[in-house]
Amino acid sequence: MYADKTGSAEFCTSTHMPLDLHEWNFRQAQFREYRRAEKLRRGGRRVDPIDAYIPVPRPSAVMVWTPEQTRLFLEEASQHRLFALYRPITLRGLRRGEMCGLRWKDVDLDAGTVNIAWQLVQLAGRIHEGRPKTDASMRTIALDAETIAILPSRPQRRSTSRRWLPVARHVR
Repeated sequence: MYADKTGSAEFCTSTHMPLDLHEWNFRQAQFREYRRAEKLRRGGRRVDPIDAYIPVPRPSAVMVWTPEQTRLFLEEASQHRLFALYRPITLRGLRRGEMCGLRWKDVDLDAGTVNIAWQLVQLAGRIHEGRPKTDASMRTIALDAETIAILPSRPQRRSTSRRWLPVARHVR
């Protein structure tokens, strides 16, 4: 119990004060009365939790963009500094962690391929490097001519990282 600004004593649930025995018994009696009334309302029938579940329409587990959605996304993202990452993710189905884990030694612009051998994942707020999700994820991906054209020909000088993380060249 506490006294509010007006001086009246009320039970305070927001501060998680412990209940005294009288208050505890009172609340238990209220709950028992509620359960008894619910049982009468249902005619003594038990509620099956599965029947009580109301299905909500949800998107499918695999979300696939239509060609029009893909085109719109690429048009909007074309001026973004990481467009060179977005395009292979969108058109070649790479995971974000796989693109961020690419190293320059895994990129062959002359052959038009990238080797997926590493990925970056975030666990407990920290970035960790590891192998891709499955053995099948370690693969070589062919790049189309437009993607090769927007990729920088070498790592950016300002970056001391071995990571790929390119800044796209805008070709229009």
